[in-house]
Amino acid sequence: IAFSEWFIEVLIADDDDGDLSNGTPNYNAIVESFNKHKIGTNLFLELSFSHTPIENTDDTQNPYQANFTLSASTLLGGKPNNITLVYTLNNSGNEIEVPVTETSVDHFSAAIPAQPNGTYIEYYFKANEPFTGDEILFDGSDLSFEPFVFLVGYSSRHKDNFEYIGDWQITGMPESGGWEQGVPVKAAVATSPSTELVIQPGYDHSEDNSKCFVTGNVSDYSKGIVVGKTILTSPVYDIFGYINPVVKFYLWTTNMKFIEMSGETNVEIEVSSNGGNSWRLVAKNEEDYQDWKLIQFQITDYVDLSTLFRIRLTANNTRPYTIFDVLFDDFEILSEKKINSVESNSLPGIELTNYPNPFGEFTKVDRKSVV
Repeated sequence: IAFSEWFIEVLIADDDDGDLSNGTPNYNAIVESFNKHKIGTNLFLELSFSHTPIENTDDTQNPYQANFTLSASTLLGGKPNNITLVYTLNNSGNEIEVPVTETSVDHFSAAIPAQPNGTYIEYYFKANEPFTGDEILFDGSDLSFEPFVFLVGYSSRHKDNFEYIGDWQITGMPESGGWEQGVPVKAAVATSPSTELVIQPGYDHSEDNSKCFVTGNVSDYSKGIVVGKTILTSPVYDIFGYINPVVKFYLWTTNMKFIEMSGETNVEIEVSSNGGNSWRLVAKNEEDYQDWKLIQFQITDYVDLSTLFRIRLTANNTRPYTIFDVLFDDFEILSEKKINSVESNSLPGIELTNYPNPFGEFTKVDRKSVV
């Protein structure tokens, strides 16, 4: 944000008529210079983007509306070009583009077509910055490309909101900031007499509950930040018979680097199909969310289905002069919903009947032509 404010201040200083929308005497040179470092109109366009992600749904009949705003047109000297929604289905790698409609000034909308049960949808937006023509991607991450994700036709098979003592295991020997289960204690730094920077929130993610897993659960952030490595490992789950299972949880990370030094600061997310004898890396999360962030991924992208599935989160900080804090809540394993009834026959000239209906694992279907 500081870079974008610097860019604006330079334009204001160069302006000669109090109207940035018509440019400034040295507008082209200023924009070109700042854009080379990705802190000019390109950064301002990214910061003007706002979108509430599409939620998981059971709707298989109606399109999924994606609404968003891009409010940087004044400084850009015009609206972004070629604004498009791009989506993929079930990690196929086949990107499908959808045109975007401007519903009101700086407000846009696009629709992803309805999909059947068991569909895993990733999507993002893109546009061309009007000054340089550079393509800019709008997704769910500030540091790396991270599409938005939602599911169609999934049901929860395992869920843990961490209100009660369970079988999750805590290991590792950090100097400070080890995983704990409990009600998170607020930790914040005053930035002025009336404002503060929240390092650790005083609340979990669940609407009706209060506990979660948190690293270094103390109000003094200097004593609670992660220094070293602390590991949180799930119990064993039997997911062998699940259909296209997905892991879902919420993560809060505060990752503030004051001096660029060697070392690493991240949350490693790993999964295992053999009870923890070996692990596959899902992601190394280095984000500074400072808010609850939804994380979802398909299990079979990393390991096979088994009776010995586990997941673990490793909070790791070996970089000096870094404030690093992590919270983890509302863990779920979901599976594609099974069809257990036949409600209609949409095949012209064909009549289908089945018994029993509704049904469990199996049903018998009879087909006959209708004159």
